[in-house]
Amino acid sequence: MQIYNIKVDKNKKETTNHGVYEFPIQIYETFLEKNVLGFVNWHWHEEVQFCLITNGKVDFYVSEKKYSLDKGQGIFINSGYLHMAKPLEKESNSYICIDFNPKFISSFQGSIIKQKYVDPYIQSNQISSFVLNNDVNWQHSILDKIQELHKLYYAKNDLYEFDIYITLISMWRDIISNIKINKEKNEVVKSSDESRLKVIFSYIHENYMNKINLEDIANTIHLNKSECCHLFKRNVKCTIFEYIQDYRINKSIDFLKNTNMSISEIAYENGFCTPSYYCEIFKKKTNVTPKEYRNLNKKV
Repeated sequence: MQIYNIKVDKNKKETTNHGVYEFPIQIYETFLEKNVLGFVNWHWHEEVQFCLITNGKVDFYVSEKKYSLDKGQGIFINSGYLHMAKPLEKESNSYICIDFNPKFISSFQGSIIKQKYVDPYIQSNQISSFVLNNDVNWQHSILDKIQELHKLYYAKNDLYEFDIYITLISMWRDIISNIKINKEKNEVVKSSDESRLKVIFSYIHENYMNKINLEDIANTIHLNKSECCHLFKRNVKCTIFEYIQDYRINKSIDFLKNTNMSISEIAYENGFCTPSYYCEIFKKKTNVTPKEYRNLNKKV
């Protein structure tokens, strides 16, 4: 099932459970226009992700990389990497998404499968992501299997869990047979930019309800203000101020849906200087006012 407002912790790690312990995989179709802000905001998770564009055009951002994908193309996103998806067109833009925990294909702790064929690729700083195209045989095979997995997941015929497992193993074999890594140079630690971004996200998420000073953010990663802004814009593709606005709007949505607090109280609770400014930004981001959104979505 698509999640319309991804929940993250202070380090930008998604807190959604993808599947269950016994079957740690989730498969769903994402329709970007149904997300609260019209796109999937920055987050990361331990799960590996495969996506296949089913309609329109979508920009995927993975750390400092940007991929513009058309219908029929796909993408692989490795475990632990920050990523975001934005539509390129106003009409419907959608993609099949497969998230699975690497443990699912690792056999058992300490197995040769885990040590030789899973961990070196999951932990590699050489593979953050790559595009899947139909004109490359092994990539075309993976794209077909993404569609097959989507059908198996929802048809739930006899043996469907086993069939999903076999198909996923086959996809992983396609990758490790065609993507070469230098295991001698593998590092578990990602890039310094990635680490610094997670510190910035953590600071914003802990302080979004208060006035945030750019100098304080820069000090958390030991850079000057200019370098801090450049690093953030280069990787996140928006300014720190724009990101803070989006985050505050997302947090305020929980208050609109789940509390009886007034619009003014919600504005101040989520770091906006005035209720009128909150309403202005909310409508700009969602095309409705906070009151209209509450009337459509209130749960209490």
